[in-house]
Amino acid sequence: MRRPAGLARTGRVFLLVLAIGFVPLAIGAVVIQRESHRNDQRTLDRALAADAHSGEADLAAYFDRARSIALLTAENPVFKDFYELPGTPDQKSRIGVPAFERLNAALGYLQKLYPGALGETCFIDRAGFENARVVRGRPARPSELSINESIHPFFKPTFVLGAGRVYQAAPYLSPDMHEWVISNSTRIPMTSGAAIVHFEITVESLRRALARELGHHLLIVDRATGAIVADSERPQFGMRPLGHRDRRFFPLAEVTARHGALTVDGLRMAYLRVPRAATNANDWMVVASSPAVQASLLGIDRATFALLAILLVLVALPIAYRWGRMNKDLTEREQDLHKSEHRYRILFEEAESGRRLLSEQNDRLRQLDRMKDDFVASVSHELRTPLTSITGYVELLMEGEAGDLNEEQAGFLGVIRRNGERLLRVVGDLLFAAELDARTVEIDRADVDIAALVAQARDTARPLADERQINLVVEPEPVASVEGDAGRLGQAIDNLLSNALKFTPPGGRVELRLFETEAGSSSKLRTPGWVSPRRIRLSSSNASSAPRTR
Repeated sequence: MRRPAGLARTGRVFLLVLAIGFVPLAIGAVVIQRESHRNDQRTLDRALAADAHSGEADLAAYFDRARSIALLTAENPVFKDFYELPGTPDQKSRIGVPAFERLNAALGYLQKLYPGALGETCFIDRAGFENARVVRGRPARPSELSINESIHPFFKPTFVLGAGRVYQAAPYLSPDMHEWVISNSTRIPMTSGAAIVHFEITVESLRRALARELGHHLLIVDRATGAIVADSERPQFGMRPLGHRDRRFFPLAEVTARHGALTVDGLRMAYLRVPRAATNANDWMVVASSPAVQASLLGIDRATFALLAILLVLVALPIAYRWGRMNKDLTEREQDLHKSEHRYRILFEEAESGRRLLSEQNDRLRQLDRMKDDFVASVSHELRTPLTSITGYVELLMEGEAGDLNEEQAGFLGVIRRNGERLLRVVGDLLFAAELDARTVEIDRADVDIAALVAQARDTARPLADERQINLVVEPEPVASVEGDAGRLGQAIDNLLSNALKFTPPGGRVELRLFETEAGSSSKLRTPGWVSPRRIRLSSSNASSAPRTR
């Protein structure tokens, strides 16, 4: 009977000793496990926050670079010169016209600054029509240019902002590229006319920028709705809806802090709001997400429980292992953060280099423009003096000051006088163009009889028409006088008629008509040389071609 009692007592002592030794260690293991869980949670939060900061820095740098390039592009003189050159935008937006080719070159160079991201660049008039457009490096033909860009979301806000500011619109599906894009547009600073330069950056390029980060899953989320705009792990295809919807991210629409972290349905996420300029229609936040750290109910798993029961003295080993793993993870995340900061510095240096390059090119263009103006003015003045003298002496000869002339001599002198006067007109045109570039043109306002100017142009052009055997028909209808500069208006009509005769083959016909129309709408821009609505129509034709209206 003693043996069973001893065994029972031994068993009770064994159990008591086991309990005394095991319970404190088990409690300590549970506490350590839970503390390890909290440390893992903090480590994960630091890593997610670092990845969110890196993605936010890439996105902010993307927007800042786009704004800088838009403002620098708007200072390119080719856009302002396009409106200051004579002729309508429709006349200048033609293949082979130097002004149109310079526009396409400037827009094409802009795409080189955003390789693989910028697909379309445009130069758009305030009336809504396009002056030029380049899509993926290919200039659009004049027949492909849009006549109404005012329906797009960037159009009206950009003109409201005025020059010197860039409007960045919300994502929309580009009708030319068939991709989701974000537009960047700004007004051209000029006094004559109003237009904007506009380019589109694909949402897919922003997604690829996030995908290059080596950390956790990154997303761009709309702060107002919680909808996903871009997902680093899901490419954005052109004709599909923008981003995708995940209800786990909907609670982000309710947060008010600029940054923070939360867990929804087992997903841990760190969010950081992207700084938003007043001219940016996008209110976004960058989110880094990862599955949340999980823990068992008791804070300890079965394997650890069995290990404590067998080897209590070795309980420190898993603790040391866990601390070492946490320190390693933290070191790796710090290294990833340093790499992200290095990439941000490289992007900033590239943007600064592009800005300096554009500034140097603009300075060179202005210098070349001044040299051209000085050359034209100098050559024009040097030509006008001898031409004036030649014309004067020819008139003296024709008046008989040096003796009587026969019919043949008078004809020869008439040819010399006409060609001299033609050269004087060419020199006058050169000087006028130089004055336009220098903005020194003075308008002499007075009541002008347009019909009389048309008759004078007819008389002036008649010898050239007879010489080229062209049938010149002029039909000026009686119209009311207008307020304007008679000299400048007469020069414009002379140039119009002279060009028509120049490009009409012998035996052809040139018709010049003057007529008055109803008053236009009140939205027409009145420049310093504006006159009331009158129309001059010029057409030329020959036996082998249809009439052409200019």
